[in-house]
This record gives sequence, structure tokens and C-alpha cells, in this order.
Amino acid sequence: MAVLSGLLVLAAVTALLGPGFWGGYLRDLLTVAGSTTRAAPGDSLAAVLAAPKHVAATLVALMTVIFLRQSGRGAEGLALLWLVPAFAYVTYQNFGNDPQWLVLVGLIALALRPERRVDNGLGWPLREALLATGVAALALATGPMVNLVTSPLRHAFAETEAMVPLLSARPQDADLRVLAPRVYRAQQRLAADGPGQPFAAYATRGESAATPGRPAVLNGETLPACELLKGYDAWFETVAADLLRAGHARSRVLVADLFSSLWLFGPFEPVRGAAPWYYGGTPGIEAADHVLVPLCPTGETRRDEIVKAIAEAGWRLIEEHRTATYILLRPERP
Repeated sequence: MAVLSGLLVLAAVTALLGPGFWGGYLRDLLTVAGSTTRAAPGDSLAAVLAAPKHVAATLVALMTVIFLRQSGRGAEGLALLWLVPAFAYVTYQNFGNDPQWLVLVGLIALALRPERRVDNGLGWPLREALLATGVAALALATGPMVNLVTSPLRHAFAETEAMVPLLSARPQDADLRVLAPRVYRAQQRLAADGPGQPFAAYATRGESAATPGRPAVLNGETLPACELLKGYDAWFETVAADLLRAGHARSRVLVADLFSSLWLFGPFEPVRGAAPWYYGGTPGIEAADHVLVPLCPTGETRRDEIVKAIAEAGWRLIEEHRTATYILLRPERP
């Protein structure tokens, strides 16, 4: 039934979107896997396997494999053993690193317990041992599962009076709403150890492999070490209004930031090849009329990476306009 259901989904998607969809989907997966920014948006792979908050899940999965094979379920145990690295990798690639796979492990352990008493070499009754690992897996999965189950109910009964449209320039999407303070209360994080700042003497001592390096240099100017924590709509709407006053309506603007979706907040054109979420490289630069570099972006390391990638690709950025919020530049081909 699982195979037939999967084939039915494959057939339906292929019929609707064509066989080329699967090639594009595979390229997207490979792009994410090789991305310097998105391949690991949370804990490292080693932490996903062995950090204190994850190690119990890893041990439960491996013990389930061992108990299945000891109880005579060799094929099932081997199949689960092959799945464990996939479980870890999916958890590693998803922000928040919730081990959603624990539910499957728990159900497998409970469903495949031997019907009669079978003991392993240590004298442990394997029916009870699999019961223990199954219950442990489901217990560890309780938090994420309760969140998934209750989120539709929270959504259905959410009070919308204090909410505003997320995409303020698109009336057709006004039903996508968020709490106003999350998108309009602007908060920034500014490094206080830059040149001329009170703690400049400690700048190099504060660096480590876990912290971003020095900000990128744009046309000889070191960009501010600043990041926008809240107030994304306030930022986008302010920038959109500035660009309109400067006469850049209908322009294709590539934003050097984690999010490059300015066209959702004003009368601008989408940049062909530039995804709304940045994954690395210089996607969209060939089709962009302008490159907008935020002085306090939503993702400081993403901004710096884009600026460096554009420079390494040989593009020249000619400054045309500047405000207290951003620098607008015209890209020239290498």
C-alpha cells in the first residue's frame, strides 16, 4: 500500500507538472545540500547525533535496530539501520532540528515485537525490550508531535484583531496575517567592537570559528556589523517607499540579504533567477537592474556572502543612491 500510494502521488505530480519537474526538484535538493547557508541551519551533524538534547533519540533508534535483529527481525532491523543516517541528515538540514522520525521508530518497535517470549544473549526479554524502546521513542517525540497536532487548532482559534497583512502591498494576499509587533517593531543588533567603538580593543579576541568574520567590504567601504532582528515589514516598506521616491518603480532589484522579495512590498519586478530565500552564490545578478545592499540586513552573514560572491564573480557595483538604510548600486557585467 505504501509503494502504491507513493507511485500514485508520483504519477499525479508528473501528469500535472510534467517530467521536467523531477529534474528541477533534484537540482533544488542538490543546491540546498551544497549550500553554504542552508545545508545546516541549526545544530551541526555531530550535535544532531550526540549532543545532550539529541543523544537519547540516537540511542533509542540504535537499540531498536539491535533488538529487532536479535528477535529474528533481521530484514526489518537492517532496513531501520539504513534509515537512521537519513533520519539524522533530515534533522540536521531542518531549522530547529526536531526529530520527527521518532514517531516512526516508536511505531515500528511496538508493531514488530515478537509474539512469544524471545530472550537475547543477556537474557533480556525482547518483547519487553522493544516495548521499552517504542515507548521511549514516542515519549521523546511528544513535544514536536503535540505541537504539530495542536497548531491547526491554535490557527483556527487565533485572535486576528491585533494582526496585520504580512504582504502589505498585495491585497490579494491579505489573508496571510501576522502579529503587528513582529513585523513593525524594528529591533537591531549592532556590534559594539568595531573601529571607534567602546570595545574595539576586544574585536579580535571575540572572534572564533562559531562567530562570523569581519563584515564585507563594498567598494572600499566596510559594511556595518549590524543585523535586523524584528520589523521586516517596516524595513521592506521603508525601502520600497524610498525607491519609489527615487524613481525606481518597476525596477528589478536584487536585495543582498537573506530575503530578496522586495517586489512583494511595492511596484517592483521580480528578479528572474533570484529565489525569495538566499542559498548561496549570485543568483539573479544577470537579470537585476539594481543591487540593494542593506546597512542593517535581516541576515548579516548572508549580506556579506552575497557582496563577496558578486565581487569574486567580477561584477562592478556602481553606487547610484544611498540612505540611512541601504545602498543602491547598478551592476556592470565583468
